[in-house]
Amino acid sequence: MAFDGCSSLTSVEIPKSVKKIGPCAFYGCESLMTVEIPKGVVKIEYDTFANCSSLTSVVIPESVMMIKNGAFSHCNSLTSVVIPERVKEIGERAFATCFSLTSVMIPERVTVVGVEAFKGCNSLAFVVIPKSVKKIEKDAFADCPKLTIHAPEGSKTEEYAKENEIPLIKLTEEDYERVKETQKSSEEIIKTNPKSGKAFRATPARSFEIEGKVLKKFIGSEKDVVIPEGVTEIGSTAFCNCDSLTSVVIPQGVKVIGWYAFNGCNSLKSVEIPEGVEEIEDDAFECCSSLTTVVIPRSLTKIGSGVFHNCSSLKSVVIPESVTEIESNAFEGCSTLMSVVIPDSVTEIGEFAFEDCPKLTIHAPKGSKAEEYAKENKIPFMAE
Repeated sequence: MAFDGCSSLTSVEIPKSVKKIGPCAFYGCESLMTVEIPKGVVKIEYDTFANCSSLTSVVIPESVMMIKNGAFSHCNSLTSVVIPERVKEIGERAFATCFSLTSVMIPERVTVVGVEAFKGCNSLAFVVIPKSVKKIEKDAFADCPKLTIHAPEGSKTEEYAKENEIPLIKLTEEDYERVKETQKSSEEIIKTNPKSGKAFRATPARSFEIEGKVLKKFIGSEKDVVIPEGVTEIGSTAFCNCDSLTSVVIPQGVKVIGWYAFNGCNSLKSVEIPEGVEEIEDDAFECCSSLTTVVIPRSLTKIGSGVFHNCSSLKSVVIPESVTEIESNAFEGCSTLMSVVIPDSVTEIGEFAFEDCPKLTIHAPKGSKAEEYAKENKIPFMAE
């Protein structure tokens, strides 16, 4: 407890000859901002730097093999930490309530992540957990609302993420090796879209605000975005007015695309909507003026009001047989829309659904609701 409670201590230089730093050595040093632990120290004891609320960075040497209970708990200003490759144990509450911590990569020798190890790290968005981890103790990542876990396919971590409803990105061996190399430089990793087989650069988790399984907000600057696996809902206005966004890959498992989710993304040229999406809320893709094509999944039963309103580059749409209703203004103002295929299953088409679509021909079965709508609104019709 050498400096325990020295609230005015702002910096400290620990001699290179030091091999051991005792428990609670810097506990409650509220003004301590930086510390470099000398090489040769093998263990960071319990509560060593706990409640050092101004500590923004710490250099942990490669000699450290153990981070004990509460070692950095309540270090509210700590934004990042590099855990050395030789560490085998991350103790209970080791980094609990480090409110500013945004990313962590757990090294490959760690087998257990302790109880409440990262609990309450409410800015933590990106954690990579290796296959070596066989046990993640109770509440290890509790109260981390922005967190997406990255872990190898088939690992214990995959089970943990599912059980605790934490968004997960599964990594192949190649992905994992790449993320190890790039995490320090914050580069992106390569992933493959399972639907198309096309390779994409996986968007870093730090580019999203995710609460539970809901993607609340895109906060990155990427032009081509792959939404993390584990997300089931894209929230209202999540990508609203992201002017530079050009493409989006939505993962399997997403059920809802929220109101205004992509509204005003005027550079968005393509979007892959997977089977399983059950609801696209009103105005979701309104004013996506560069969107040329869209594939509507067969899991959808309704196209909401204004969903594709003013998508002025959209040229053709095939509506699947699962859809029974096209709501008002759904495709209004799609000025280059030339062809829409509407199945017999559609029994209701709302007011102005295809208003101001001067080049449009509706393709539908003879005697269908779509034929009736086309005649009433003087839209060219071709029987399928």
